[in-house]
Amino acid sequence: MLLLLLLALVQAQRPWQQDVSYRIAASLEERAGVLRGAQVLLYRNQSPDTLRSISLHLYLNAFRPGSRWVTSDSAEGLHRYDELPDPLYGF
Repeated sequence: MLLLLLLALVQAQRPWQQDVSYRIAASLEERAGVLRGAQVLLYRNQSPDTLRSISLHLYLNAFRPGSRWVTSDSAEGLHRYDELPDPLYGF
């Protein structure tokens, strides 16, 4: 009986593992300079609690000179994307 109680306590303190998977399909029309894509994101809430909302942070224009990402990198002394000439950067 004591063993069952200890197992229940250990199980109650273990964080729930969430499961996320995704599939991305993309095509590049190189001559036109057009990239098209679609993504499917599957999130499985494996906790006993109801998930009432989900937030996604998308880094739009992250690799474009002057973006917030580039500004943050520059503040840390990193220069990964801010000095790329057109057409090497993306947005």
